Amino acid sequence: MHSQFHRTLVAPCGSVWLLRFIEQLHDQFDRYRRLGPKMPTVRQTLDEQHHELVELALQRDSKAARALMDDHIHKSYQVALKRYQEHA
Repeated sequence: MHSQFHRTLVAPCGSVWLLRFIEQLHDQFDRYRRLGPKMPTVRQTLDEQHHELVELALQRDSKAARALMDDHIHKSYQVALKRYQEHA
């Protein structure tokens, strides 16, 4: 459901190549995200961002949704990076 949610947000771009690239990035990154450490406060923030993204999409506020998506991706990256740092 998580993947489908994010796919739905970017689907309107209409570029088959871009959508395929995003899908590949998501699949590669998802394995590290899942292995990430338990970070309840970050997880809560990420979950709240999902709700905010829904609201922004329904309002058709693409500029705010894009900014929030950038932050969402960065926070997810931080979780994966922490996992790497713990095992390096």
